[in-house]
Amino acid sequence: MEDIVTVEDWDSAMGLDSVLILVSRTTCVRCGTVEDELADSGDAVEGTEVRRLMLDDPTGFPLRVELRWLVHEVDVLPYWALYAGSERVGSVRGGLDAARRMLAESNG
Repeated sequence: MEDIVTVEDWDSAMGLDSVLILVSRTTCVRCGTVEDELADSGDAVEGTEVRRLMLDDPTGFPLRVELRWLVHEVDVLPYWALYAGSERVGSVRGGLDAARRMLAESNG
């Protein structure tokens, strides 16, 4: 799974048709479980590519400052944000099943 660390990484992810952003932290046990499950599924959920944004990666601080929604919305990990054509279309807190439900709801 590719990490989003820089503004350029973010821009690259936003250039995809759709992408799931997994907000995580190294100390989050549940996040580690989700990441292991994703590795088993080819780092995708229902065919949608996943990119990871680590809250405790010190090199990612400038990006996290730019993404103000992180401070205002992310209170429970793992946290997922779904983007389609660089527009945010959903977000959910929870494990892989929560991400799957969000994708199913966004597809109609």
